[in-house]
Amino acid sequence: MKIRVVLLFFVVLLFSCERTQQEEIAEIYTEWMNKQIKIPQNPIFTIDARDTVSVEYKNKYKIVVYVDSIGCISCHLGLKSWERMSQKIDSLTGNAVPTMIFVNVTNLRYIEKILKQHDYHRPVCIDMKDEFNRLNKFSKYDMFRCFLLDEDDRVVLMGNPIQNAKVAELYIKTIRERFELGDTMIVGMDRRVINLGQFDW
Repeated sequence: MKIRVVLLFFVVLLFSCERTQQEEIAEIYTEWMNKQIKIPQNPIFTIDARDTVSVEYKNKYKIVVYVDSIGCISCHLGLKSWERMSQKIDSLTGNAVPTMIFVNVTNLRYIEKILKQHDYHRPVCIDMKDEFNRLNKFSKYDMFRCFLLDEDDRVVLMGNPIQNAKVAELYIKTIRERFELGDTMIVGMDRRVINLGQFDW
């Protein structure tokens, strides 16, 4: 039976934002929800930026994250937070929802040092040619460079769960419902403005 995903999600607007920011966020939401994310063909994932590993991600739910080399890469990656988030998701799904981090850097030694410092030993794709971003043209905001994708790589949820606790709760809730309900997942939310807390712009 073909899996059907019916999603009535929310427009991510902040009460504390200026009107122009609210409009920009609404436009980002409209553009990306249910959009199919293009994953590079045969992406190479490594552990500790050294050992190549295989990541099974096709035809399954997954979290994808894009991090560029602008500013503090270590801060943007938030590896310790991702480790905690991944452990929780693994416990719910039996490792069925991989977290795929794509990081655009050109200095392998630098990213290797960061991974070692944060004791992060999960697969990371070192995207030196920035292919993932070129295929998708991601937002300039970190908050909108993280997605929960369905089996067809379409956006189910958008937002970075390690930057906002309410977004994290929504990711966990959606993933839990997906695996408890089986073939059909219906996540219903109204279209009222919802305050998700403070974002770092």
